[in-house]
Order: sequence, then C-alpha cells, then structure tokens
Amino acid sequence: MLSRLRRYVNLDKVSELERPGGRRPRADAARNVRAILDAATTLLGERPDASMDAVAAAAGVSRQTVYAHFPTRAELVGAVVDALSGHALAAIDAVDLDRGDALDALVRLVEASWATFDRFPVLLHGSDAPGGRERHEPVVERLTRLIRRGRRAGEISADQPVSWQVAAVIALGHATGEEVGAGRLPAGKAPGILRAALTRLLAPVSSGVPSGPSVRNRQGKARVMPTDGRIAMPTGLGKPALRALAGAGYTRLDQLAEVSEKDLGKLHGMGPKALRILREALAANGLSFRD
Repeated sequence: MLSRLRRYVNLDKVSELERPGGRRPRADAARNVRAILDAATTLLGERPDASMDAVAAAAGVSRQTVYAHFPTRAELVGAVVDALSGHALAAIDAVDLDRGDALDALVRLVEASWATFDRFPVLLHGSDAPGGRERHEPVVERLTRLIRRGRRAGEISADQPVSWQVAAVIALGHATGEEVGAGRLPAGKAPGILRAALTRLLAPVSSGVPSGPSVRNRQGKARVMPTDGRIAMPTGLGKPALRALAGAGYTRLDQLAEVSEKDLGKLHGMGPKALRILREALAANGLSFRD
C-alpha cells in the first residue's frame, strides 16, 4: 500500500516537535502513516467534512505529524481513496467481466462496486481527490474491454463511440455517488437506479422490429423499453425467475405494478434476489408493487 502513496507521503519528513534535532526512523513514520490513513478512512466515511485535527486525534498523533505527511487535506483524501481503490478493483475483477452477457456483467460490476462503497463510504466523497484520472485508468481498461465484447455480440448498442459509452458509465456512477453523498438519494436505492439507467443507456435500440411486450436481443433477453411505453424486464434476473414470470403471464416490468410482492414471491423460482431486482427496477421507473 505504501508504494502507492509515495506521491502523497514523504516518509522521511517528520515533525521536529516530536523528535528535536533528529529524524524519526522510517518504520515509525510508516506506522504513523498507516494510523492516519486508517483514522481518515473511518472519519471521512462518517463525516466527509472531518478536519485534519479530528483525524490527528483519532490516529493518536499530533496535528503537526499529520501535516508533515499530508501537507493539505486534499492530499490526505487522495491518499485514502488511492489506498482503497485497490479494494474496489479487486471486487470488480472478482465478478469475472468476461463471463456471460455483457450487460449482465455490467450489472455485476455495479453491484460489486456499490458493495465496496457500502464498506468504505469515503469512496463516495472522494471523487474530486487528486489523481482521479490515473486512478480511473484500470477501471476504464476493464469497461472498454467489456463494452467492446458486448458490441461484438450485439448485447450493447454500437450507435455511440466506445469511449463515449465508457465515459458515460463512469459519469453516471459519479453522479449517483454524489447524490448519495449529499443525502438526496438513499444508498439502498442507488444500485437499482444506476442499473436501470445503464441498461437504458447501453441496450441496443431495435430498428424495424414490430411492437411487442418487449424487444429481445439474440440471446432472447429483454433489453429495450419500446416507444409505446412498455418497460422490459431488468437485467440480472435468473432463468428460474424469468420462467416463473413468463408462466404467470408477466413479460414486462410495468405489469408487475398490478401484483403484490407477496403474491409474486409465491411463484416457484422467485427468490429474494429476484424480488429485490424487480423492486429496485420498479422504483427506478417510478413504479412499485401493488400494496
């Protein structure tokens, strides 16, 4: 971790007030850095406006020591986000973006990312930290590879440039994070709203296809909300849930506003995850299950 922080941290520079006339050993300085970052991770997640003094008190070091390693608050926030970005990247890689339908893989990426945000809330508040472009490069590379794969398979629209699609995905993620951080969007609703927005943004738009309950890609998965206002089922539903819905006559998401969640849960193949995905997709479209 410390190797990634060299651009922020000078491990040799320490407060002369703590050791007059001498230089603190590097191992001691490294321990201070770890303590400061741990304290800042917790405090900034709870209180995005936490001061450097508060971080110093929580870390058990002096204010001068914090400023010796992190001359500005922006550099401290950047170091925290930089250290935690490794967790976010590991979570993305764990969902295996090369497996299955590209839009389904993107949904898994969104869910994994938000699980990391839930674990480390400071990531929601650190988008303006220095080094953002460099920090995004590994994510951009993975998103580009995923979107290119989806375009080749006909699972993602080829109507816009790949670079624009990647930038739009990242921008939507930041916008969602900012809304959650500002308290205008409940964190629990964010993944569903972001999932629905990304699906609408990237799903291939059909041309010359007759109107119907939904427009499907060549794998037979509903992807597009047709112009007649009907809403396709969200991505991420497993085959048992889709079979259960189709067997009950539900081929569109908007139809589920006429059924209660309790009744839907009685269908064989409908589990808690499927109900959650449907609930979030309904909410993202301004709908809900019937009371």
